[in-house]
Amino acid sequence: MSMMDPMPEMCTRECCARPCAKNPRTGEYHKFCSLRCSRMHKQRLDDEPLPSKEHSFAFFIVLYAKLSKSGTRKERDN
Repeated sequence: MSMMDPMPEMCTRECCARPCAKNPRTGEYHKFCSLRCSRMHKQRLDDEPLPSKEHSFAFFIVLYAKLSKSGTRKERDN
């Protein structure tokens, strides 16, 4: 690293404190310190379960039912 190079940022992967790797052709820094860290980060993201569409649909049905009940109470109170 020459004196003119900016300090590289730290690796994006959690639990890694190494500086990011520099692309020797372009001189730009990658997000990760190594290909291994990049792959481990991607695998961790793939392993996390995505929110279920059925769960969010059920949430909206319950929310709709609660809002409907509160609307009818207001109408009766007036």
